[in-house]
Amino acid sequence: PDLPARYLYAVATHPDHRDRGLAAMLCQRLRDDCFARGELLLTKPAEPSLYAWYAEKIGAVPTLPCRTLTVTEPAAGTVTRLSPEEYAARREALLANAPHTRLPDTLFQWEHLLHTHYGGGFFATDRAIADAFFDEQRAEIAELLSPAPEQDAGILLSHFRTPSVSVTCPGGTETYVSCAAPDILPDALCSVWFGPVFG
Repeated sequence: PDLPARYLYAVATHPDHRDRGLAAMLCQRLRDDCFARGELLLTKPAEPSLYAWYAEKIGAVPTLPCRTLTVTEPAAGTVTRLSPEEYAARREALLANAPHTRLPDTLFQWEHLLHTHYGGGFFATDRAIADAFFDEQRAEIAELLSPAPEQDAGILLSHFRTPSVSVTCPGGTETYVSCAAPDILPDALCSVWFGPVFG
């Protein structure tokens, strides 16, 4: 079933005001607002140690699994650039029969701005789509939806012309986000694909 959710993004406290519990109070207020509307609250901790912080402060449990690949072997294939709207439409089509988060168009527009500023874009191969950031030194694919991820990552690696590419894919045993629920966390969240972590 559909479960409404909010994504808590870029939590930070100015260094002059740390150690006062301000971030915790803000996150707790946002959690309570979400719970009052019957929504889940999702966040991507910036580093592994923060999973415990979110668990303690807002009851967020690590969930929504993924796997990360590192690909160093280029492969031959065609890569085309997609607009944010094209990417969002293809993403929903590819994930139509899989449990996943349905992200609003505004998030894809925001990601597009980040691509423009930092280097990257939305891309397609003959059978896959990818949300990627890259420069001359490295490439990172934040989301790769493909029936053959290693092969399609190799095609994208050839396009990016970097020594390697890290790839985040659905499935696996790695924790992807932390989730707080107003009641018991649904078991179904153990198989949901979140999608790219923006920013």
